[in-house]
Amino acid sequence: MIQENQKGFTLVELLVTVGIIGILATITVASLSGTRTRARDAQRISDAKQLAAVLDAEFSSNPGDETGTALEGCTTAGKQLSSGCTGPGDSIKDAFSKFKDPKAGLAACGTVTVAASTAAAQCGYTIASASGAGAPKTGDYQLCFVLENDGQGTYKKGMNSIRSGTSGAPAQGCL
Repeated sequence: MIQENQKGFTLVELLVTVGIIGILATITVASLSGTRTRARDAQRISDAKQLAAVLDAEFSSNPGDETGTALEGCTTAGKQLSSGCTGPGDSIKDAFSKFKDPKAGLAACGTVTVAASTAAAQCGYTIASASGAGAPKTGDYQLCFVLENDGQGTYKKGMNSIRSGTSGAPAQGCL
C-alpha cells in the first residue's frame, strides 16, 4: 500500500541544498582570505605608533643630549626589540617587552627588495638610529616593521618605518 501523504525531502532536493551551501561556503572563505594578514598589518602599524609615542614621551621628559638618551641593550643598528632593548626608563622597558609581532614564530612575513636584491623579510620590530647607521636614542630612532599587504593608508607591502621627529608619519623602507 502506497501512502500519498509522505512528508520529507527527496534526494534531489537534499543534493541541491548541499550544493548551494557548498557554493556559499566557498564564497565566504574566498572573501575572508586576506582578513588575517590585514589584521596583522593593522596591529603592526598600531604597535609601531605606540612604541614611537613611548620613545617620544621619554625624550620629552629626559632629553639627555640633543638626540636623546641611548637605549640600553640596543648598541647596534637593526636590533630586534624583543632581544634585549631596554630603558633608560621603565616605560620603555615595559613597552619593548610587551610588543611582539603578531606573526612572530611563524614563517617569514614576505619578501623585501633592498639594493636590487630580494630576501625574505623576518617578522618583528627592529630599531636603529634615524639614519640607520648606529645605535638608537630616545630622540634619534627608526622603528622598522614588515607589512604583508598594501592598502594600509600610506603604508606599502614590505619594509616600513616610523622615524623620530615625524610625529608618527610612516616611511616606505628602512634605512
